[in-house]
Amino acid sequence: MKENFRLDKYIEKYGEIKELYDDSLSDHSEITKSLIKKLMSESNITILKEGHNFIFNGEYGENKKFDLKLLTELKNKALFSQNMIKEDEEYKLQIPVFKEIVENIKKLCENIQKLIFSGYPSDISIHLKMENNVLKNRDEDNKDADSIMKKYKELFEKFQGEIIQSYRTKSLLHFLYGPLFLSVIGKIKKEKEITFLLKAISNGKISVLPEKGKHQIPDYSKFSDIFNIINEYLEECLILNNLNLELIFEKNKMKTKKVGLYRLAIFEDVEKNLLTLYKQFTNNFPLSNTVLICNEYTSFEEIVAFLFLSFRCQYEILFCLIGIEKLDSGKRLQTFKKIYQFIKTYGKEMISCLVIIYLNNSEIREPLSKLIPGNKMSVLDQNYEEFKNVNDNIEDFVSERAGYGKSEEIKEKIYSELKNYIYFNRMRFHKKKIH
Repeated sequence: MKENFRLDKYIEKYGEIKELYDDSLSDHSEITKSLIKKLMSESNITILKEGHNFIFNGEYGENKKFDLKLLTELKNKALFSQNMIKEDEEYKLQIPVFKEIVENIKKLCENIQKLIFSGYPSDISIHLKMENNVLKNRDEDNKDADSIMKKYKELFEKFQGEIIQSYRTKSLLHFLYGPLFLSVIGKIKKEKEITFLLKAISNGKISVLPEKGKHQIPDYSKFSDIFNIINEYLEECLILNNLNLELIFEKNKMKTKKVGLYRLAIFEDVEKNLLTLYKQFTNNFPLSNTVLICNEYTSFEEIVAFLFLSFRCQYEILFCLIGIEKLDSGKRLQTFKKIYQFIKTYGKEMISCLVIIYLNNSEIREPLSKLIPGNKMSVLDQNYEEFKNVNDNIEDFVSERAGYGKSEEIKEKIYSELKNYIYFNRMRFHKKKIH
């Protein structure tokens, strides 16, 4: 009897809770419905690319704002609650239309952001309108917006194609990717010195720069012309400083002839294995341009540029690609596909040596073994101790996480010893700076 009484009470309470829950859903769905109707009736959207920046502004009613995140949330809420709508057939029909519009806007925004990450030089301004359940292009007399979706998808594909074509024919452009193109273009246009870039490319060997104003990038230049001008600027920098790529890379020239693509499985201590590898095969520190250490912020554009740099290098230089396992799954798959493509296209022509270093217990071990089945690299542990003995002024600064002040600690120590502090900004930037 007691058990039946408890069950009755439970069912009674459950009914009350469920009623409250259904009411709350009903209230939220009404708010969602009201807002979607207002947006679909009349609202304006502005999408901008200004230099490196992406801007999305939405407006409806009397100066009421909305953003891309809100559009996505409204779409999801509408799809979730559509089965609970018993009346309002007009709104039921609106939901799939609204879903398609939001997805098209998101695709357009993704293509604009891809253009930014790829280094597209021109600013972009797009003005859209949702009116009477249709997405229109305000820049073209309120015509249907389908054409603008197609336009920016094709523009991204064309720009990517121009970059790859330029990489194939201009080796100095292998040092650049994505936002670095934007930085160089902006500085050449404003006749400003590109000191950080030139130091990174030349490992500090460039001091004489071309005459200001000699290399100019007119507005509305063709992509191919822009890449030609950048390449000419970099070529003149090398000529003025009696440099070439062999001299820039000379410290990482292989002492033992080893050509092609290799893999090196390690169990821990990436830095130790990296230094050991370079000690063993070059007898020097690795240069910033011969190593790419990936993390979650590494862009695919950066990886492609590095693959061109390492595969197409015309000298016996040691390159290392580290941390592919830290990329998200989508970017990791892209990287494997691109490496396979490079092996097929350039593998037999390689003069340099590229070693892919990865953790032995990581999930990329098996795909890498299939990608590079035979070429396994090994390092000798005693080389690290030799390396530290020869360079006894090396001091390690280590912390378990970034942002613990290692850079400031190093700077303070150098100043306390009355020495000059010299910091070279790494060439290969990430969206988030790490130490």
